[in-house]
Amino acid sequence: MQPLFYIRLNLFKMFKNLKSLFIVDNTEKNQKKEAEETLEDSIENAEYLLDELDDFDDFDEKLEAALSGEMIEKDAVVDNDIIEQLLLEVEKNDIEGFDYFEYKKALKALEKMPMNEVTKYRSAFATASTMGVTLEDLLKSAAFYVTVLDVEKEKATVDFEKKITESVGKKEEEVTQLKNKIQEKKALIKKLTEEITQHENKISDLKYKVKDSKKELTENQNNFKVSFDYLKAQFTIDIARMKEYLK
Repeated sequence: MQPLFYIRLNLFKMFKNLKSLFIVDNTEKNQKKEAEETLEDSIENAEYLLDELDDFDDFDEKLEAALSGEMIEKDAVVDNDIIEQLLLEVEKNDIEGFDYFEYKKALKALEKMPMNEVTKYRSAFATASTMGVTLEDLLKSAAFYVTVLDVEKEKATVDFEKKITESVGKKEEEVTQLKNKIQEKKALIKKLTEEITQHENKISDLKYKVKDSKKELTENQNNFKVSFDYLKAQFTIDIARMKEYLK
């Protein structure tokens, strides 16, 4: 029985091997070279694959979409950190024996060989066949790993939706609340504006009434004074005449 240290060391080596099969080299030079090689291989092999594998459901459309980049999200990039996380989960479910990953390693070994993609795939399969591995074995193991990836995608989707709900959702809720408050304040402003207009109209009306009242009171006051003076003068005149005439 191997010590735990060696088991972990073997798992680490296995993971490093998986990384070498899938991790993308992000240097500009390697990206340009890889893009040129990929385009050349794609042009050379796409027509053959479309003819040979037309029994797969929607394979033609899917392959053409993949080659044209239509299946890649805009403004998205291949993130090696994400790939490493996914490969860690795949590695936990690694099938013993010669399976898809061993076949992938055989393909990787032929990467620099001067042969087209079809020949590389067939040469790697010839190696697998010597170990009793069939095409069905490879397809089943590859499909199994795809299932593992799909499970991780579902987990990630749930996690993303949760984070969106917690982060974006709360902000959207706050936006809605603020919009409601704005509408409430607009309604209040409208109500207050109407009340102010009513008060201003009432003030104008009262000013006219005050003016009329002042005018009327002033006229009454003046009339009273004139009438008082007139009446008093009558009394004063009679008093003076009586004093003079009745001595």
